[in-house]
Amino acid sequence: GEGRRLVVEADEYDRSFLRLYPDVAVITATDADHLDIYGTPEAMVEAFEQFASQIKRGGALILKQGVRLKFDTAERELYRYSCDEGGDFHAENITLGDGGHYNYDIVLPDGRIEGCTLGILGKVHIENSIAAVAMLWCAARVEGKSLDYDRVKSALRDFEGVKRRMEVYLNTAEQVYIDDYAHHPEE
Repeated sequence: GEGRRLVVEADEYDRSFLRLYPDVAVITATDADHLDIYGTPEAMVEAFEQFASQIKRGGALILKQGVRLKFDTAERELYRYSCDEGGDFHAENITLGDGGHYNYDIVLPDGRIEGCTLGILGKVHIENSIAAVAMLWCAARVEGKSLDYDRVKSALRDFEGVKRRMEVYLNTAEQVYIDDYAHHPEE
């Protein structure tokens, strides 16, 4: 795009995420993965803590509810998100709509976006959308702006996913065929 922001999915696999110094970061999990690189689960968590410490002053860390990390909030904000388990950002009034698409409201620290519909199937993607909206909200705050709720709702509704993540090939009343690549036990 032509905007000022760049969004990166940073992979912890080879520690390359430690080269990033973001304004806003989301950490979805610190599960014991890539132990061939880190050796122990504790060493992996330490790498995530180092990554979080690299968030710029005035920025924000958005942690999934239940993820535990040491994080200095003296010059940065810490927020929690979840699908429907509370936190600063979460969903309420979740209902299953036509074709398996979810409808819900997004609760923000300073308001709510009502009547969201997710364009991709799967309840886990409600949680992903909450994290994405939390990032937008934090980035807007860094710039002294506020979210355009209608644009957020439109983007969520129009989002069809990425290749091999809940990619729907067939969705009828009789049959469903979905390609969902996942590569460690929690996924």
